[in-house]
Amino acid sequence: VSAAVTGGIGAGTLVGALYIFDPDNGPLGSTWSSVDKNAVSREKERVSVRESSIESAGQGLFAEQAFEEGQLICEYSGRVFNALQYFACADTTYVLTLSDFVYVDAKLDTSVFARYINDCADASRVNARWHKLPKQGKALVIASRDIKPGEEIFVSYGLQYWTSRGDIQKG
Repeated sequence: VSAAVTGGIGAGTLVGALYIFDPDNGPLGSTWSSVDKNAVSREKERVSVRESSIESAGQGLFAEQAFEEGQLICEYSGRVFNALQYFACADTTYVLTLSDFVYVDAKLDTSVFARYINDCADASRVNARWHKLPKQGKALVIASRDIKPGEEIFVSYGLQYWTSRGDIQKG
């Protein structure tokens, strides 16, 4: 089977290509966004992972320092793939949509602190937002208001996320 590449978003990341799906390993041909080890080291000083304040949510991400509105908190990176591969994925729990054709999945990389950010379904508690960079295969997490040390970081996952999971109430 040959792949017909119709466009690209950056070094080694294909968009619009036809990929073969391996039922044991998932879609073939996907790439990984680069993980800056220095950024991960800095993030360890700024945030921590512990039990979420949301009942039954598992772990959450917490500020270990104060963040001012507009300040970078951390980055969301992982396996980058296209729409065809996204719709072939059995588990999209940690998939973030970067654009109509670019997705990033942090499921397999527990060093990506942003994967622990929850949506609290309460707009008044949301204190961060995504700054999506599809050409780089990642998203930045930016403080949408001042955040105090000890606060849990929350973003809105958006209506599409919740409706795709059958929970219109949270969207």
